[in-house]
Amino acid sequence: METILGTWDDFYLEISTIVARTAQNMLVKIDELISNQVVNIVNILNNLNKNSSYYYIPDDAKNTLQDLQKSLKQIYDTYTIILKFKLQKSLRETATRNRKISREFINNLNSFTSGLTIYADSFDDVSAHLAPQDRKSSKPPKSKPHSEVGNSDNQTAKSKESNSGYSLTAALAGLGVIGLLIWWFTGSSANNSDAVEVGSTAVEISHDLVLVPGGSFMMGCTAEQKQYCESAEKPAHKVTLDSFYISKYEVTQLQWEKVMGSNPSSNVGCNSCPVENVSWEDVQAFIDRLNAALPDSLKKTGVYRLPTEAEWEYAARGGATATSPKEARGKNKSLNNSFVYAGGNNIEDVAWYSSNSNSTHPVGQKQPNKLGLYDMSGNVWEWCGDGYGDYQSNPQANPRGAASGSYRVLRGGSWTNGAVNCRVAYRHDNTPTYRYINYGFRVVLVP
Repeated sequence: METILGTWDDFYLEISTIVARTAQNMLVKIDELISNQVVNIVNILNNLNKNSSYYYIPDDAKNTLQDLQKSLKQIYDTYTIILKFKLQKSLRETATRNRKISREFINNLNSFTSGLTIYADSFDDVSAHLAPQDRKSSKPPKSKPHSEVGNSDNQTAKSKESNSGYSLTAALAGLGVIGLLIWWFTGSSANNSDAVEVGSTAVEISHDLVLVPGGSFMMGCTAEQKQYCESAEKPAHKVTLDSFYISKYEVTQLQWEKVMGSNPSSNVGCNSCPVENVSWEDVQAFIDRLNAALPDSLKKTGVYRLPTEAEWEYAARGGATATSPKEARGKNKSLNNSFVYAGGNNIEDVAWYSSNSNSTHPVGQKQPNKLGLYDMSGNVWEWCGDGYGDYQSNPQANPRGAASGSYRVLRGGSWTNGAVNCRVAYRHDNTPTYRYINYGFRVVLVP
């Protein structure tokens, strides 16, 4: 077979190798793999089209092109099975809780299927061109070297092509399926790359966890709070908690976006600012994804969830405090170190609030409390896991809040609130579907 820019066999070998490698590695680093391969294909096409637009494919190339067609069809069939499985899995996992993702998934699948229809039509066109043709010889016409081909020769080649030949560029239109696969797995293989992002975020948050040793404290309207106390903070009561881990910082916009794929915050463009404008239900969806991506080593330690209201206040106060006058007079004076705000009695040192802010701020800029926790007062309100309910006077162990009711607890105050709302004892609540520009959260890790 006469060559123009290399033999058809050379060309087919290079293309088929790409196809074979794609099929063999479709589940391993698929984004990087196919992206690299499309560059190879583009380079091949650029080389082939460097000096002429039309090439004659002899009859003896028919079988190899059909083999290529079969290879691509096998890839299409395999990906179709995978995509259907992924769609079913996505719909099952997200259900009504995350309809947006499911809807986008369906739209992407429909676009992908439409593209494959074009692919099928292209190969029908290829088959028609490759049908036996009435010509004296199956050998391609002789061609001068490209440097010697003039306009008249090009016109002759085009004339022969239109009567009995075939455009290589048109034949390779069927390879458009690879482009479609690249689009799918770089745009919508977000399923693979997203899993990596979620997993890395789960680990990243774990690096910022602080151990809160178990102990007892007085919850609610304690002595240092009395001049500010509201009825919802009464009566003060003894609470005993087991040890737990809590995030040093509020969950940031960047962390949220890595896990959820979008950023609902109003103060956009600040990756290290706390995510806000999230509801209690939104946060539960985030935590579900985080737990699903936890590495086995962390799962042995526990799972993520929102802190209970008691855990939140205990951590904000800095851990154990005196629970009786006798304890207050005891040797361990650290039990008396309960402040009005998380980390001190001067709000300017520890919190972003209405008098020093007009938006959220990057986490960790103010003074931490004695456990090393930042922004427990101010910046954004923090959702707790509990339902809102009245306090009881009797001592409690690991309380979980109200067993019924349609409101969830928020704590800590925010950049839009006055100092009184940023106290460690202050309580706020709202419905679990409510979003606002100053609603955020942090997580705990518990066995």
